[in-house]
Amino acid sequence: MAYFSSLPGTGGGTSHFEIQGRAEAVFSDNPMWNFELVSRDAWRTVGMQLLEGRDFNLSDLAVDSRELREQGSVVIINAAMARELFPQGNALGQRVRTLNGEGWHTEWRTIVGVVSDSVHGPTMDATSARHTGYGLMDLRPWRMNLVMHYRGEQAQAIAALRQAIVDLDADATVHDIQSYQSLIKQPLLLMASLNQIFLVGGLVALFLAASGIYAMAANSIALRSQEIATRRALGVPEGQVVLLFVRQALWQLAVGLTLGIGAALWLSAQLAGAMNIDPNSYVWALLGIPGFIVILVLLATLLPVSRQLQVPPLRHLGRVSGPRQVDMSDWIRHSTVLLFP
Repeated sequence: MAYFSSLPGTGGGTSHFEIQGRAEAVFSDNPMWNFELVSRDAWRTVGMQLLEGRDFNLSDLAVDSRELREQGSVVIINAAMARELFPQGNALGQRVRTLNGEGWHTEWRTIVGVVSDSVHGPTMDATSARHTGYGLMDLRPWRMNLVMHYRGEQAQAIAALRQAIVDLDADATVHDIQSYQSLIKQPLLLMASLNQIFLVGGLVALFLAASGIYAMAANSIALRSQEIATRRALGVPEGQVVLLFVRQALWQLAVGLTLGIGAALWLSAQLAGAMNIDPNSYVWALLGIPGFIVILVLLATLLPVSRQLQVPPLRHLGRVSGPRQVDMSDWIRHSTVLLFP
């Protein structure tokens, strides 16, 4: 069991803080962070990890209010704050304090540990939890949110929790019991809806693009049916005819994919500043959609060409007029010779 002033996925709100020895001349130029209070060893309960330094311990509690003001307290920061504000890897031992523009400030807090990142506040607001500091709740009275693991069914766990509270104090009540999964989903509802809209729109666009690519490729090959028949009549192997069209399709495909992937990378970089993008989904989309288009273009080339090759050349080059059919050798003698590879 652990407790937080605001659980990951909730809360939010930022305030300015300064780093000892690195205070900005203008107050508003100081960095901002989201400061939360937690219990000792709270990280494992919500899936976070201690990456560097130490966790809070009992010695951090052995201070009174006067010593707290004079000696300061300890704080644990998230990985993003350590990485961006202390790029040399020297975050441990640095001292920070919250302040405002009117001269008020907290005690100095010494950084003793670094934990993995979590999101506090709206996920659409990229600055809501970029830098987060965690203090020890035992030093300050604050409203707390309890997190506890359970075994069995959720309904049974909630009933047992309510009964335990009644046994301790019949007048006490517990507010807003829910699973951690549902808690995490709440700030993501808007993003999930947007993702669904983008997904449906993307699938529709992909279907329209696929049908358009196939129709244009098939029509282009059909318009060149006499060229295909002429090449075959002049002795060009069928495999070489197929290779000619495949090579042309691959050249067009290379140009299109280069422009399309470049535009997709640029657009993704713009969206990354406004919302979280799942790396796995990003990789699948970046590889899967171009792969699908490659397969589609090859099919849109091979199938129409194969159908053209099944038709005798004479059907495209000759015409039946009365009882006499145009002789193939006469047509070749009076035709312009096409150069082919």
